[in-house]
Amino acid sequence: MTPARATALTLLAAVSDGAAFPPLAAPPLAGIVLVPFLVALGGTSPGRAAALGLLFALAAGAAVVWWAPRMLEEFFHVRAAVAWLGAAAIVLGTAAPYFVAFALWLAWAARLGPVTPLVVGAAWTAADATRCCGRSARCARRSDGTCRRPSPPGSEFLGDGLMAVFAAPEPLARHARAAVQAGREIVRVVARLADGPDATPIAVGVGIATGPAFVGNVRAVDRLIYTAVGDTVNLAARLQSLTRDLAAAMAIDASTYDAGGDATVGLEPRPGTPIRGRDAPVDVSVLPLSAIGR
Repeated sequence: MTPARATALTLLAAVSDGAAFPPLAAPPLAGIVLVPFLVALGGTSPGRAAALGLLFALAAGAAVVWWAPRMLEEFFHVRAAVAWLGAAAIVLGTAAPYFVAFALWLAWAARLGPVTPLVVGAAWTAADATRCCGRSARCARRSDGTCRRPSPPGSEFLGDGLMAVFAAPEPLARHARAAVQAGREIVRVVARLADGPDATPIAVGVGIATGPAFVGNVRAVDRLIYTAVGDTVNLAARLQSLTRDLAAAMAIDASTYDAGGDATVGLEPRPGTPIRGRDAPVDVSVLPLSAIGR
């Protein structure tokens, strides 16, 4: 294959890969659109493979530059300049070395036998997707099962998260204690998923708030969804997000701590913690990452 054709195929794959997320809202296509890139690597030398890998990373980074910095800015609440620097660091520090190594590996593997980079890449993509999906499913399944042990609370998957409602729809005595116990168990179970020589580290953050909320069924197009809304729910979500900044696996509000009984033993106080979206700081107690497993 001529260098010009390999370059054109690489650019096509990179732009398509970048468009597979917000523009098309179809992340599964990200693996499929790698096909032109894999074809371009057929019969290439290691040096050319590395160059094509770098070109793919830079072109894919350029394809997402119109939405990635904005996403970082809103998610981490940083200034636009910091978000742009973060996006550039991801492209140059993570994506570029990854795709260069990926291209070199494909070029090397293709020389070992009667296979092509397309076959090797397709097998690798399928194996990686199966492994990631399986790990996520185990995590979600174990987390949901853990929350259901004290009582069958209403639970709802929200993206890569799970919201569990204790004491509704059925009454539950000492529901705050049950929620904290479930949170501790979720943290321990997810930590154990990373055990083993080939395991990939996976972490979870738990936020718990106790108080009134509106609970009930919300009708979707094709089904009813049992959910909860209100200030307490928003606070729990904020606490979950706050675990990243507090180096904690779990964060609970003062109401949960006061009603949690012996389940709160070992939690560390963080009085006067600022909470995004709230005028007044909130007294928070956390389970530090260093205490996981105790």
